Amino acid sequence: MPSESQIAAVAELADALAGMRHGQRGALVHACAARLSVSAQTVNRWLRAHRLPTRKRRADAGAHGLTREEAAAIAATMREGTRDNGRMIYTLRAAVDTARADGRIRAERLDPETGELIPLSYSAIARAMRDYDLHPDQVREPRPYQDLSSPHPNWCWQVDASVCVVFYLPERADKPGGYRLSPIDQAVHYKNRPENLAAVEKFRVIRYVATDHNSGVIRVRYYPHSESASHTVEFLAWLIAPKNNPADPFHGVPRMVMVDPGATGAGMVRRFCEALGIHLIVNKAHNPRAKGQVEQGNAMWEKSFESRLRFVGERVRDFADLNALAGQFQLHFNATAIHRRHGLTRFEQWLTISREQLRITPPAERLLRLATMQAATPKVRGNLTVLFDGRAWDVREVPEVAIGGTVNVAISPFTECDVIAICHDGEGRVIHVPLPEVEKDESGFRIGAAVVGEEFKRLPDTAASANAGELSMLASKTATLKDDEAARRKKDFVPFGGEFNPFAEMDKAHDRHYLPRAGEDAAVALPVAMPRTLSAARAAMQAREALGAKWNEGMFEFIARRWSAGVDEDELARQIARWQKLGVGDDAITQGD
Repeated sequence: MPSESQIAAVAELADALAGMRHGQRGALVHACAARLSVSAQTVNRWLRAHRLPTRKRRADAGAHGLTREEAAAIAATMREGTRDNGRMIYTLRAAVDTARADGRIRAERLDPETGELIPLSYSAIARAMRDYDLHPDQVREPRPYQDLSSPHPNWCWQVDASVCVVFYLPERADKPGGYRLSPIDQAVHYKNRPENLAAVEKFRVIRYVATDHNSGVIRVRYYPHSESASHTVEFLAWLIAPKNNPADPFHGVPRMVMVDPGATGAGMVRRFCEALGIHLIVNKAHNPRAKGQVEQGNAMWEKSFESRLRFVGERVRDFADLNALAGQFQLHFNATAIHRRHGLTRFEQWLTISREQLRITPPAERLLRLATMQAATPKVRGNLTVLFDGRAWDVREVPEVAIGGTVNVAISPFTECDVIAICHDGEGRVIHVPLPEVEKDESGFRIGAAVVGEEFKRLPDTAASANAGELSMLASKTATLKDDEAARRKKDFVPFGGEFNPFAEMDKAHDRHYLPRAGEDAAVALPVAMPRTLSAARAAMQAREALGAKWNEGMFEFIARRWSAGVDEDELARQIARWQKLGVGDDAITQGD
């Protein structure tokens, strides 16, 4: 790009050349080029900005015989033939020839003089595609992007994990158990030589980089082998936890963390962020611009730090040495390098965070307890165990465990016990209870089980079983379970000692009186019940039972004489009613009629 003095000299030359003929201009151009210490071709290129068009525009300029549909068909064919790395392997010439042969396009123009249809040239087709904004060079341009901002430090962090393509840490042949920092030879360790790439894969160095979007603070840690959810959680816990170094002020829980899909957005990372109230933003795949700041941080770190590792020699022997050196360098970088956006060092800008914006946490070791793999809710069996991950786990220490209920169980990779139960205490706080695995002997029996005929062991009562015993003693009005069992063995046992009235609501209910409602006679033809005929003996038995002490022998003689052939129940009832009016000892015969 020309300087201001060169632009002024070229403008003066353009004025001098304006009135000269074509053959007279060369000497002045070469003289100017020598004076400006550039080539004549450069001077001619600079002169283009100072020349006015002298040729008249053609009347048919911009017109072409290619329709937009044809241009789109050619462009789509070329686009589908482009590799992921942007290299175009389906050329314009091949796409046009194939489309013409397939009958998808005609791409021709009409000669006005002869009336002949002439195929468009490849250059004409390319110009037409540019007019339609469909040329591959145009459609490959990146989409417009929206600028992002963060109102304060710890508002948003961007995290990215990538393979360190410069160095790896293989074991030393001369010192077993030791390592050495070795550069990766791109001519040897690349994807087309898988055997060489596999040789260094287990010694790979994974670089985790995080940036605070507001201040631009860059934090880096190195981990072995490959990107993983556990590495991501460890890195986040290290970022969030307070540092013991007074030269390192960076800590606190961010409002949101922006990551790429993959291990950095895995389920364990999501659950860890949810436990801390962090909004995890997982960007779309193949969209590096969404995390442009951390991508720039990666490039900056490679140039400023990893470029120096070639000279450290024995100073880096393992990951601890590498992270210690990286830690010292990033503190120096964040404290001294001036950021162009806000004009301060990165740590100075981060220290503008207010008390309300800084959420302080416990140390990283305690934060890691929040990280769990996918949880399950197995059912509690009668021996207070659950089946999870193909093994049995003892849940007797889990609060409020109940047989037949479920327990929220998960694998915890950062605790001494592999499996934990996730539950809540009386105040609603989340607690993790380590679950011991149920071990078995050679015969498949549980170690510690009671031996038949030799010992008796009882598992502790669950909350539900303890409540059941309490309720049973309450109903039997006893103080111990032994007394409760004895009370219930009695045949006359009544719950609550018979003091409980199950019909209390009925007995205490107010009487209700309803007014009769007017209606029509249903005119039901009821059958007439015929009186039953009793023998004299059966009649005497009913009369004796009804009269009791008033019964005498005279009454029996009366019945036997008068109704020897039988008597209707209604007539017998009338006679019994007359006898009931007699006094004891009165003559039944005289009172019979």
